Amino acid sequence: MTLVEILTIAGIVIGPLAAVLIAQHLQNRKEKRERRMNVFRTLMRTRRTPMTLEHVGALNLIEIEFADKKQIIDAWRRLFEHLGTMHNRYPGEVYIDGDTLEQKNYKDDLFWRRINNERHTLLAKTLHSMAREMGFKIEQLEIFEGGYTPQGWEDEQLEARIVRKSFIDLLHGRRLLPVVLIGGENDSSGVDEQTQ
Repeated sequence: MTLVEILTIAGIVIGPLAAVLIAQHLQNRKEKRERRMNVFRTLMRTRRTPMTLEHVGALNLIEIEFADKKQIIDAWRRLFEHLGTMHNRYPGEVYIDGDTLEQKNYKDDLFWRRINNERHTLLAKTLHSMAREMGFKIEQLEIFEGGYTPQGWEDEQLEARIVRKSFIDLLHGRRLLPVVLIGGENDSSGVDEQTQ
């Protein structure tokens, strides 16, 4: 066999194999980028609603989908460290003996606003690192200040938190449940029993 024939046979065998390998490599890159885009899009879409299942699920996927991107993983770790840390209160946020329920609620509000602001800042830094990796030119401030959540959603979350806290306070004896007797001597409903 001549050299030309050997090269021709090798080309016939190796050519399609190389084409398949290249196509597979390109497909894998495309799928990897799409998975990363899904994580990024979900976090951008839910950055104002961090308690949603979507948001938490996407945060948990960063570790897998961006494992080879040190800057993103470092930012993500700082966020996760903050999320997993029991934070101390600053002096103005600490309960003092004799604080009324209103004062305690005010101090709780100060504390949680600060913690949420810190978390939102760390999330913005993580998203900024991801945006740069994905080829988007978005500034951290745009990420931090951007996003939209209807006021109704925030009101519902606040009301649910208040109801939950009230029930917990009731269970622990920190709150009383008012009870009104209806139909007895001290009936204050304004209905006269004799007219019924």
